[in-house]
Amino acid sequence: MRFYDIQIFNAPDAKGNPGTLYRQYSSMKNGVFNPGCLMVEFDLLRFGESTPKGQSCITVWGISPQEMQQARQDMFGMTIKMWVGMSKGLPLAKPEQRGLVLEGTIWQVLGNWQGTELRLDLIVTAGPVSDVNPLPLAPVNLTKFNGAVEQRARKFNGAVEQRG
Repeated sequence: MRFYDIQIFNAPDAKGNPGTLYRQYSSMKNGVFNPGCLMVEFDLLRFGESTPKGQSCITVWGISPQEMQQARQDMFGMTIKMWVGMSKGLPLAKPEQRGLVLEGTIWQVLGNWQGTELRLDLIVTAGPVSDVNPLPLAPVNLTKFNGAVEQRARKFNGAVEQRG
């Protein structure tokens, strides 16, 4: 069976301790598949941590009106983690292949209610690499632009002005 586990955490406290679990959506409870679990759609962008690109979107269908309204007020800026894969049940399913596919910060929360359909859209951006204060940071040795241009094998025709 398909497996998903979405965990949303409160912000870490002032001491850097990780936040407590705020809300969880999962297709399995206590190791047992739930055939009545919520329908989830996701469009996740995969790239390196140092590459700022776009945003991922997670849509959860079938939530309650109270949950939708409360989420819109509370979830901005929270940390989200999502695991996906397969659970035991189908012949080719390998539960050991389940893994973390998303960890980030909730940037926008949109609640949509059309007729009898309620859904929650979460726009997720890449979050901090660590919740713990990384100070003191090691200084980064950068090459000034004019020095980098002068090191080229080809002759540079022009001038680079050093400001500030």
